[in-house]
Amino acid sequence: MNRAQNVYCGKKVTGFRVGVARALAASAGLLLFAATARARPCDIHVGAGQTQSICSDQSADCIEVASGGTLEICCGTTLTLTGPGWSTVNGVVKLLGDGSELAFTTRSHTVYGSGSIDGFHDNAEISIAGGTTLTSAVAITGHLKIGGDGTFVNFAKVEADTSGTLLIDVGTLDDYPGADRWVVSTDAYARLRLNPTTQNYMAGEFWVVLGTIEIDTPLITTGKLDIDSGVFQVDADTTMGNNNNHLEFSGGEIVVASGVTFTHN
Repeated sequence: MNRAQNVYCGKKVTGFRVGVARALAASAGLLLFAATARARPCDIHVGAGQTQSICSDQSADCIEVASGGTLEICCGTTLTLTGPGWSTVNGVVKLLGDGSELAFTTRSHTVYGSGSIDGFHDNAEISIAGGTTLTSAVAITGHLKIGGDGTFVNFAKVEADTSGTLLIDVGTLDDYPGADRWVVSTDAYARLRLNPTTQNYMAGEFWVVLGTIEIDTPLITTGKLDIDSGVFQVDADTTMGNNNNHLEFSGGEIVVASGVTFTHN
């Protein structure tokens, strides 16, 4: 998949608002999804087969994007989600270009569903303010920045799959156990950079298919490293794996900077 640095920031096509029932709960370290009534529908709803483009700054409590639907955030435009609950993305949210921003500034939020958030520019951003947690249970792909002083919890997959950099530059980084949590693939010039200020418990798998994963700040994770090709670049002390999660290496290389320690059980 090849994404241009800037794609067209189109005109707005208004979708229809439909209430959707769902709830999110956490139990024994796993997220469980169950149906329950929402008090009111989200401010922004994109139905199946519809495209809605947001080309001027605005706020919403949450978003709902149905399967087959597309929500576009234009270049130089910020959509701020202010609700304390959750958004559902079963379609696609596209951060189209330079300055496209999906912001979480006031309250912690969860985004979940079978869809994805796709970045099309290194300067597109998912921003998380200090004191705020974004839990992502949808795939985040392409090239963009996940930044801010807040906490980012990866419960699904973050995948750099096109030329450019997908940068994680948040205050605190966290994830959950599971395969394919942190992935670089498809394009030899794709780069996934992890540069959080600090981290909580980390346990997800790192998978280098093609391209580069770069560790810029100290990392401790019980998740394993799987390299098919490409580069795992270690620029800060890194400890990975445990007695059940062992290094899998079928090609590529691990590059460890001078004075840095890399350990994998």
